[in-house]
Amino acid sequence: MDDSGFDGDEPGLLDDAEDKGGAYFPITYITGMFDYFRRHANDISVLTYDDFPWDGDFDFEGGYPAERSAWTSGLNSGRFDKSKSHVVIQYDVDSAPHRTMSLLRHPAHRGVPANVMIFNRRIDRKRLRSSGELGFTPYDFDEAYLRTLQKEGFVVGYHTNAYEQGLHNEERALLAFDEDAHTLTE
Repeated sequence: MDDSGFDGDEPGLLDDAEDKGGAYFPITYITGMFDYFRRHANDISVLTYDDFPWDGDFDFEGGYPAERSAWTSGLNSGRFDKSKSHVVIQYDVDSAPHRTMSLLRHPAHRGVPANVMIFNRRIDRKRLRSSGELGFTPYDFDEAYLRTLQKEGFVVGYHTNAYEQGLHNEERALLAFDEDAHTLTE
């Protein structure tokens, strides 16, 4: 294993045979994309959520047009280079955080920032489906490494599952959201 913490032969990086669901890209496809972004840095700019203004971002229905408008304003003001294509990478760290952590540690990811969105707790969806009971499963990610990535321009944020935690009850969902926010900001 090299000093990045990535072992190139690590099994299951994106196609773990033990995981029985979902579709996964071959690792060479994704790492090749990162290499491409670096090789074409004169033509492509990888942005993160820190590059956008988020004041007043509480209108779910109208949020996307407002976000596009903020990006367009950035182009018009010169904050974003009009001659480049702009890319935003986001990881929603759901059921396989070990995959995301392995990909984030991959040497090809160096210098290509992304948004990494994490739950506070991961719901045991099998249990929820089979019994209707809310439970949680282990949700392991390397918090120290995520903090290091933040210093390198990555954004780590909250990926909510509060509505699911509240069993689709708005009042319980708001309580779950508040609890998550409190826990993650301690």
